[in-house]
Amino acid sequence: MKKRSFFSVAGVLLAVALTFSCSSPDDDGGGGGSSSSVLSSSSLVSSSSLYSSPSSSSSSSSSSSSSSSSSSSSSSSSSSSSSSSSSIGYAGSYGSVTHGGQTYKTVVIGTQTWMAENLNYNAEGSKCYDNDPANCNTYGRLYDWSTAMALPSSCNSNFCFYQIQSPHRGICPVGWHIPNSEDWGKLSRYVDGTSGTFAGYSSPTAARYLKATSGWNNWNGVSSNGTDDYGFSALPGGRVYSDGSFYNVGDGGYWWSASEHDGASDVIFMAYSRDISIGYDSEFRGIDDKTNLQSVRCLQDGYEESSSSSFVHSGKGNDISNYRTVVIGTQTWMAENLDYTVAGSKCNDNDPANCDKYGQLYNWATVMDLPSSCNESSCSSQIQSPHRGICPSGWHIPSVYDWNVLKDQVGGWEEAGKYLKATSGWAENGNGTDDYGFSALPGGRGYSDGSFSDVGYEGQWWSTVFIQGMWYGNGGASWFHFNEYSLYSVRCLQD
Repeated sequence: MKKRSFFSVAGVLLAVALTFSCSSPDDDGGGGGSSSSVLSSSSLVSSSSLYSSPSSSSSSSSSSSSSSSSSSSSSSSSSSSSSSSSSIGYAGSYGSVTHGGQTYKTVVIGTQTWMAENLNYNAEGSKCYDNDPANCNTYGRLYDWSTAMALPSSCNSNFCFYQIQSPHRGICPVGWHIPNSEDWGKLSRYVDGTSGTFAGYSSPTAARYLKATSGWNNWNGVSSNGTDDYGFSALPGGRVYSDGSFYNVGDGGYWWSASEHDGASDVIFMAYSRDISIGYDSEFRGIDDKTNLQSVRCLQDGYEESSSSSFVHSGKGNDISNYRTVVIGTQTWMAENLDYTVAGSKCNDNDPANCDKYGQLYNWATVMDLPSSCNESSCSSQIQSPHRGICPSGWHIPSVYDWNVLKDQVGGWEEAGKYLKATSGWAENGNGTDDYGFSALPGGRGYSDGSFSDVGYEGQWWSTVFIQGMWYGNGGASWFHFNEYSLYSVRCLQD
């Protein structure tokens, strides 16, 4: 599992700094200007500046047949369409899909069927780079996030997670959707030939094989074109910032995902993207201002789901006798995370082994044992004191006050993480001393789009109002507010 930047102001600033440290002289690695893309720490991958021979053979597979139609779009995929005419690159077949009067090539990569070119659908607010129609013909149009998602423009400055479908069509053809973080990660994993979590994955080599064989500017006198082994034909369409300035055509390609940045209130204007730059083999998950205008690739519905394999995890239930407990000062806490299977609870990466180690992940309404509508609207009048939620009888979901009592007992939030974290299980030597037997473990988080991240790197625990978080990289702990649809761990406190 890759790590991600901390969802605090300090973390975002660190991510920005890391972005610029990975830049080439001619390109900031996916950012730039006051509205630059923020490279999360999950995106830090090794890169080589020269393209070497592919380490794996080209994938050659044909699109499955499908067709659908509406007043604005129709689609069809065919294995008999034209093959790549390049002397290098993809040698397989293309299908096609028609949308908004234009026909696009499509290509099968693993179990996914992607558009093999950028969307050029003339949605209101979209632009051609430099307002030049010739650039639309080459690179497709550029869209802000809410336009790509076909959501109200207010979603560019607010969380709109409750309006995101799975899959989410947006401005794609019928039967196609805006890929989320997990979809992009699945593509990268397939190209890399690696296994593991899809959401949040950034590839050290995939850009080499996904870039088109022409169209990319040189970097330091060396060609930045790719081998296009899979027919994805990624092109550097650049982006447009909210101030109307155009940036990086020929040097960088940026494609929206359907996944909002599930962050605190200071990053509600951010969403995830997929970024490729000149001079690097890596392609990474960026975090971009939703008001930026970027490219769109659509993905066909109905492909095999990734790490969402079905399973039944029985868990430990909510009988307190099944859990270790510990007295810290005047409080008695669970000394491990809740592992109680209820409707909507999940194991990180849908892997039962993660539930065995870290407990299950829950959204806020589930934790509080309240109607699911409480994830969208205020249910403060239904919160009791103490509030049992899904905790064992005689135990409750800790309030902010309860967590603060714990903080004071261990010497303040600046050092709380150090003393409360387990002595093993945290990535990159992020373990604590566990002086009080609390044994905090990094169970990560789940997202409203069904993806997961941060297992091994972050631990977050619900309170009746906020999230209490700890990270691998420091000894502190802090409060932050996330959307109620996200999934986090639970520690129960004795009444």
